[in-house]
Amino acid sequence: VAELACAIAQEMGLSESTVNPLRFAGYLHDIGKATIPAAILNKPGLLTPVEMELVKQHPATAHEVLKDVDFGGPVAA
Repeated sequence: VAELACAIAQEMGLSESTVNPLRFAGYLHDIGKATIPAAILNKPGLLTPVEMELVKQHPATAHEVLKDVDFGGPVAA
């Protein structure tokens, strides 16, 4: 996610001061996966609809976990 976000931002001509926080946010967004049971994350085959909803919520969960952390600059919108 981090590298893709940066590539898009650079293609858009955004400055490094804008690209760097995007990179950092891209690395942090997967922290929400820490709240998903390993059995779901490592499950072979298709996930159930409930399992898929848990996985789809991991960026929002990461935001909730990290929202009060002072990173010294913008990381999330």
